[in-house]
Amino acid sequence: MSPAGCAHLNVFKVDNWKQNLRVVYQCFVWSGSAETRKRKAKSCICHMCGAHLNRLHSCLHCIFFGCFTKKHIHEHARTRDTI
Repeated sequence: MSPAGCAHLNVFKVDNWKQNLRVVYQCFVWSGSAETRKRKAKSCICHMCGAHLNRLHSCLHCIFFGCFTKKHIHEHARTRDTI
């Protein structure tokens, strides 16, 4: 990855980052009640190993969730040719 960052991510941010970030925020982050928080917490799992870890990252291109600790988000980025 270059010092300027991922070229794919830079293009994505310019094109439609606000819309996709809003979707991720509304579906997985914001919650109005305790019940909603529990439901959303169950859906926030690594798509590769199914773990509920504290460092879960999302690909804003396809809304893939991968754990940072086990490097699954890194593997996803490499397979998408984004780094």
